[in-house]
Amino acid sequence: MTSDFKQCKGIIAVLDILGFSEKIKLLTNQENLNEIENITSSLKEIELKFSNKAHGIACSIISDTIVISTKDHSADGYVSIFTSIARLAHELFNHGLIFRGYVTHGIFCHNEQESVIVGDAFISAYKAEQERCIFSIVLVNINDNEIDRPSSLSGNVFAYDEALISPNDFLVTERDGEKALNLLGTMYHFSNFFNNFNGIQILKKIISEGLKSENEKIRAKYIWLGNDLKQFIQSAYPDNAFELTIGLD
Repeated sequence: MTSDFKQCKGIIAVLDILGFSEKIKLLTNQENLNEIENITSSLKEIELKFSNKAHGIACSIISDTIVISTKDHSADGYVSIFTSIARLAHELFNHGLIFRGYVTHGIFCHNEQESVIVGDAFISAYKAEQERCIFSIVLVNINDNEIDRPSSLSGNVFAYDEALISPNDFLVTERDGEKALNLLGTMYHFSNFFNNFNGIQILKKIISEGLKSENEKIRAKYIWLGNDLKQFIQSAYPDNAFELTIGLD
């Protein structure tokens, strides 16, 4: 029998929607049941929207886990993954959802429709997301040969200021030395989420709601996100930083 699965080398991102499992535990509550239905409907729309074979991006959603992958393991592949995560974050934040994740490269298998992904790279990314991503952060295990290589996805499509960009332009170094996606900065350049400061108000509302949780671990995630948003505002909008950071202390 011919197998429907094909093995490839590429880049894979495993993203976990935070707080989803807590909502599942409260399914006896009709209000939460309606919210879960709304979220799953939104996720289905997102899955269809981000499965773009023309650009080599596949998107699959399993419960509260979103898997984005590309068979392109060059600098272009990283740039495509990073910008896809930024646009995905735009959709999730608009639905009041935050997430964390891990991006890695390696061997994985997918079926012909690219709706099922298995393999070492997927397992590595899934385990790393569970064990190492504490807050709303996307850590990145990147191929050192590609980190500073200019991407061909420049010009009017992806780059800002018409400059050639490399995967390293999207990354920041955490205190422990690990690389992480500069998510808010990437969204600022590659989506319209922050137009007219709308995205800042959306995130401030998400953070305010999250801080109402009585669970200290959940509160810690929103405190981290609030600090990240504050740093972003001070960098992107220095002239308006005082006004825009009100409520984030």
